[in-house]
Amino acid sequence: MKLSKPIKIGVGVLTLLQLVSVIGFVYKAFSSIMSIATNPEAAETDAVASMMSVMGGATLISILGMILLVFYIVHAASNKSIQGGEKAMWIVLFFFLSIISMPIYFFIRIWNEKEVAYDDTEMV
Repeated sequence: MKLSKPIKIGVGVLTLLQLVSVIGFVYKAFSSIMSIATNPEAAETDAVASMMSVMGGATLISILGMILLVFYIVHAASNKSIQGGEKAMWIVLFFFLSIISMPIYFFIRIWNEKEVAYDDTEMV
């Protein structure tokens, strides 16, 4: 599957956004838990609001992750420059280590792919 430069940039931004979002989510979750644990007199509404923001962020990260997972599996499966065993390896890595494997695959297989002229008939 050949992608044009604007689509490659979009996929790269979304892939890195997912990575940064997960790091931010983990930080926010731990800071929320620590603030609740260290301040028992805090109002329950503060604790609930803090945890709701964490859950909202987790939901958005999960939706982005599922969209990217489908894209990367389809791209790896339809990429003619990857042999069978390597395709299987990438797909397994996407399922179990997606946060790490997606950026690596992006820079190795998508960004370094030969460019396609920007044309509406060739976009996928």
